[in-house]
Amino acid sequence: MDELLWQAVIAFQDYPFYTASGLPFSYIVKQRRDGNYSGELVVSRKEGSKTVTRSSIQLAFHRVLEKMSIEQGASCVLLKPTDTPGHPYNKGE
Repeated sequence: MDELLWQAVIAFQDYPFYTASGLPFSYIVKQRRDGNYSGELVVSRKEGSKTVTRSSIQLAFHRVLEKMSIEQGASCVLLKPTDTPGHPYNKGE
């Protein structure tokens, strides 16, 4: 599941997101000199902001899943990035 999460993070680079207060932001995943992803995200909202690591994203994701499992009795549905309407790889859109 962690690899699917990371694939979704990579797929949604430069996608327009909004904060709870409605401010727009996006992110990019840093790349190494060899072209592979480094595992660090840089958020566009603030200049000079610190990066968010892949491990931090995975930890937060698993905490959300635990909380959902406890609150909803493990009844949640996860979508692959390609199932998301408007995703560039969703051929149905």
